[in-house]
Amino acid sequence: MSEKAALSEIVSIDGKNYHKNTGNTAAQVANAINSFFGGDDDYFVEHKAYDKADDTFIHEAFDTSVGTIAGGVIFKALGKGIGALSGTGGRATFNFTKTAGAHMDEVGRMIPVQILDDIIKAPLVTGIDTQGSRALMYYSQMLKNGKLYNVEVLYEKATNTIMHFKYTQKSLGTLPAIK
Repeated sequence: MSEKAALSEIVSIDGKNYHKNTGNTAAQVANAINSFFGGDDDYFVEHKAYDKADDTFIHEAFDTSVGTIAGGVIFKALGKGIGALSGTGGRATFNFTKTAGAHMDEVGRMIPVQILDDIIKAPLVTGIDTQGSRALMYYSQMLKNGKLYNVEVLYEKATNTIMHFKYTQKSLGTLPAIK
């Protein structure tokens, strides 16, 4: 939106600028109370105050995020294409047990390799494998489709193998359930 178009939706009240199509709940309540006690019902301005710096920031943040999302989609598609050509599906970073590898092919179960790598490199909590292997259990959280999930990854560093992974909103290890 151009500066001129943005300013066309600004109103000036008592020498100050306000956004035209907004409301200010606190001012509306205060005006109702003021009116109840015999005062003016428009004493407080019932619009959001205009701040050029905030408005510019919002537009820049929106433009940046659109570019970031578009770039992410393009690079994600390129990564899948390269992974498909290499025959690894992007899994060359780690070895996987047969079961964990099969879960990577399940759309509703898989976790992107980069997220698995991030969890292993910077977990919130680690623990020993209760099954007795030399692997460590790494616990963290991730966003998937806009929802927060707890994640556990069983990883053996010596063989660079992910033996198990899962995500859920239930508690995992010492991570509390997500509501």
